[in-house]
Amino acid sequence: MTQILSKKIEEIILSYKLLAKNEKVLLGVSGGADSLTLLYLLKDLAKRYSFQPFVIHVNHMLRGKESYEEEDFVTKLCEDLRVPFKVERVDVLKSLHLFKNNVQATARYLRYNSFLKVAKEEKVNKLFLAHHADDQVETVLYNFLRGTSITGLGGIKLQNSYSFLKIIRPLLFVTKEDILLYCKEKGIKFVIDSSNLDKKYMRNKIRLELIPFLKKNYNPKICKKILDLSKIASEEDSLLQKQTKIMFYDLLCSKEEKKIVLDVLKFRKYPFALQRRLCKFILDFFQLSSKFSSSFDVIENIREAFLTSDPSFSYFLASKNLWLFRKYNYLYILVERKKPTEEEIENNSWSIALNLNTSNLLPYNLGSLDVFITDKKELNLASCFFEVFDFNLFPKKFELIARSRLYGDKMTVFKNGCKKLKKLFIDKKIPRLERFLYPVIVLNDQIIWVAGVARSSFAPISFETKSYIYFIWKRKFV
Repeated sequence: MTQILSKKIEEIILSYKLLAKNEKVLLGVSGGADSLTLLYLLKDLAKRYSFQPFVIHVNHMLRGKESYEEEDFVTKLCEDLRVPFKVERVDVLKSLHLFKNNVQATARYLRYNSFLKVAKEEKVNKLFLAHHADDQVETVLYNFLRGTSITGLGGIKLQNSYSFLKIIRPLLFVTKEDILLYCKEKGIKFVIDSSNLDKKYMRNKIRLELIPFLKKNYNPKICKKILDLSKIASEEDSLLQKQTKIMFYDLLCSKEEKKIVLDVLKFRKYPFALQRRLCKFILDFFQLSSKFSSSFDVIENIREAFLTSDPSFSYFLASKNLWLFRKYNYLYILVERKKPTEEEIENNSWSIALNLNTSNLLPYNLGSLDVFITDKKELNLASCFFEVFDFNLFPKKFELIARSRLYGDKMTVFKNGCKKLKKLFIDKKIPRLERFLYPVIVLNDQIIWVAGVARSSFAPISFETKSYIYFIWKRKFV
């Protein structure tokens, strides 16, 4: 196995031209069997191909004494092998707020930042990691269970980039079984990360429970079949990505740092599959795909902007700070990262008259606002933003409008008297950029409800109320 594996890795490195002569490369080493196998393989190849491996070990400080024992283990090994190395310590628990208390996502972010830091210090632009075929199977299943596209079914890439670092995974076609056999034959001692046995992490459950279950009950060769699927998906994804890029520049009318204009009619001529990929490409263009994959709903919302028959359609993706404006056969897409001034809020104001006992369509794709009068006190409206008032306390003549909030708006609220809308939004922790999207309901000149935020003290219902007026906001923006 030693010679077979060494030859296999050598073929991969040569066929993909992964190394250059006298090149210095970074190698991530945890102390486990996978990374030590890669270390020994690269050290042997370095003699023949004149490149210089440099080890980085990241201590996530998550497992107390065990984490520091692994750090000492890797340190001593590198010293014995006379391989240059650096150790980076990152405090994952202190940084959990970055990823909503997701330990694995936080650890990955800090680990890769450590890779970048050491790569800059050592003037290296290639990083070798020890992901293997079993990791690939886990990743494809993990992506599938969370919901994914053909990109996710492609799993881990043999090569990809993280900032300026080119990441290379030469063990991606090697099984864990072969790695353990290599370590046994070479007498390589390695450490076992106890957190890999913790089933509270989804990846561990997939490896320890799901894959054995699928092998036993469905297909003993399931791993091979999934690896074949990932290879097909990855190759097809690569082709489609190239076609999507061609499509993007075919549609592109103008491009600025935070704005692009695309041709709507040309977009409609492309098949649905490429339309969806283009919408994802737009998010990537503005660097809005983030650490989480963009959902199917977000992609469809962007696609709707191209397909709608409304020539003045406007839409705001609050979760992405992305504005989409249609001007007849052109779609303007803008990303807004700065906070708007009060003057900009005024300039973007909107207002519509509300009709009774019907559904009123709101601008900017904000959904609809239903207004109706009834003698029923309790209705099943749990899935909507709604408010109810005593209609008997309304003036005989009145006008109702829904509008965006304006600078200086105030509303009389229970107990606290008159309160600025700005303070109400702050109390609800609604970002300034999104406040434009919450309808303000005005009776004559009096604000009676800020939909989804707060109501005024005007016309509260009581035991004496005989007639009720309901305002129901069916919000649409994401």
